[in-house]
Amino acid sequence: ANFGAPVNTRGNESSATFSKDLKEMYFVRCMEDQQKSNQVCHIYYTAFNNEHWSEPVKLDLFADTVDVRDPYLSRDGKVLLVSAEMPRGFGAMDIYSIGKVDTGWGTPVNLGGGVNTPGSERFPWLDEKGNLYFSSNGLPGMGGLDVFRAARIKNTYKDPVNLKYPINSGADD
Repeated sequence: ANFGAPVNTRGNESSATFSKDLKEMYFVRCMEDQQKSNQVCHIYYTAFNNEHWSEPVKLDLFADTVDVRDPYLSRDGKVLLVSAEMPRGFGAMDIYSIGKVDTGWGTPVNLGGGVNTPGSERFPWLDEKGNLYFSSNGLPGMGGLDVFRAARIKNTYKDPVNLKYPINSGADD
């Protein structure tokens, strides 16, 4: 079902992630940048009050000029993972982790070179054991974006493993 207003606008809304109780949603909203010939995307938050979704609020996680996509909210609601195209990152899009703090969300932390490459890392997701799954076109793969799994070792993710066929193909996965 279409979420309708106020979630849907003339912009491009996508990639929703929900709290465990389905009462909170984080999603991407892209709006055309009139000074550039592309879209700039940011993460928005909205809450459901059993009747409708509240007016979405843009999370000020990064500067307005930074393209941010692919939110994933951990099962416990304490960590938000996103892909962002930050200056001085490892590549085109890197994965960042943001911890929940008393006043909202903390400072984004780049997951580092154990995951991020000169290419793009996108679509982060955590399983129940804390393993990170993501897509990358900067690691050796079958073509395009391939899905990888990286184990959590202490406070970092390392040694991404390509999940190969049938998960991956020669196209974007």
